[in-house]
Amino acid sequence: MTKLAINGGTKVIETALKPYNTIGVEEASAVQDVISTGILSAYVAGDGPEHLGGPFVRSFEAAWSEKFGVEHSITVNSWTSGLICCVGATEIEPFSEVITSPWTMCATATSILHWNAIPVFADIDPGSFTIDPASVESLISDRTSAILAVDIFGRECELQSLQRIATKHGIKLITDSAQAPLVASNNGDYFVGTKSDVGGFSLNYHKHFHTGEGGVVVTNDDRIAAIARGIRNHGEANNSLISAGYRNLVGHNFRLGELEAAIGTCQLAKGDNLIVRRQQVAKKLYYFFGQFEGISVPLTEDLLDHHGFYVFPILINDDIVKIPRSKIISALEAEGIFGFMDGYVNLSSWDFFNNQIGYGANSFPWSYAGRRYIYGEETVPVTAMLHNRKFLGFEMCLYELNDTDLQLLMMAFEKVWSNLQELK
Repeated sequence: MTKLAINGGTKVIETALKPYNTIGVEEASAVQDVISTGILSAYVAGDGPEHLGGPFVRSFEAAWSEKFGVEHSITVNSWTSGLICCVGATEIEPFSEVITSPWTMCATATSILHWNAIPVFADIDPGSFTIDPASVESLISDRTSAILAVDIFGRECELQSLQRIATKHGIKLITDSAQAPLVASNNGDYFVGTKSDVGGFSLNYHKHFHTGEGGVVVTNDDRIAAIARGIRNHGEANNSLISAGYRNLVGHNFRLGELEAAIGTCQLAKGDNLIVRRQQVAKKLYYFFGQFEGISVPLTEDLLDHHGFYVFPILINDDIVKIPRSKIISALEAEGIFGFMDGYVNLSSWDFFNNQIGYGANSFPWSYAGRRYIYGEETVPVTAMLHNRKFLGFEMCLYELNDTDLQLLMMAFEKVWSNLQELK
């Protein structure tokens, strides 16, 4: 058994499977290279090159741009920071609306509130878990300024449909590809997350590769890149941005350090192999889980090479399976197998959004928007159904899943499933 911290480190478990670890001697050597310089961060104010960070940061950004085929890569100290940069760099106005998914980590939606705009939740597709373009279209209003789509679990959103909607209504398309680095698009022509107006990736410790904490904003738009860099670095040296007529220049310290950038450069070099390995394991899981009555895997074979598998998606047919998901999960945990999920998330049902808490005692910005906004399960019925009843994903991100551990996982699941079926 191996100790593994889950739920943000609040719970330490004894797992039968080896935890995922991508850090090795290359990263240790790179960190020593930075330490030997004595300069762990090199950002300064002013319009010179050091406004863009030190040599390791700039080298990492250049390597990222080359690998992902984008004009601009902007490192940040977390992907939450990156999302704030993305939304702000589209120059949205206070009380404007940004349509996004409720099936995602909360930072996707709260980054919208950061700019005093209103998150509007569209429903998701029951097979892909990505935002449903038809639902998005139905929510467009005269205040809609952007769509913030999520490439959830490593699966690309319906990009072309969303691009058509954005173009039709003259709004921006932002992509949150936190869980989808180096995933080939459905047609294989580009990397997921690189074809929206602005988007990016997480470098948090349990992502495919990481710097501990961190993220990368990517865009091919010079104006958006300039604003995002300004937001990242306190809004300093913003005279040139102001003179160019740029807005949303309130800045923060969202800067990535030299140590993290050096680690990131090493991790990026490993990235292709890490993604391929994840896909190879997922293919075995695809055929394994597909054999059980009452379980479905919402994927097709042609998608297995176009998915990042941060989470492996599994659905329970509750017309057939009468055993609660929680009981299945508890039985697996008793076998030392952790990471199966009793639902995912439905932000629209959170008290924070239902009660429109926001900033201060008066529910800013909702209470000042001049319109009534309604959240809750009834507004996103597909999301609610999946979260409450059907979704039983497996967090592949937690584990290395070598061949031995993959066999342990499969044997444990077969045992649990057989025993529970006898008890029903």
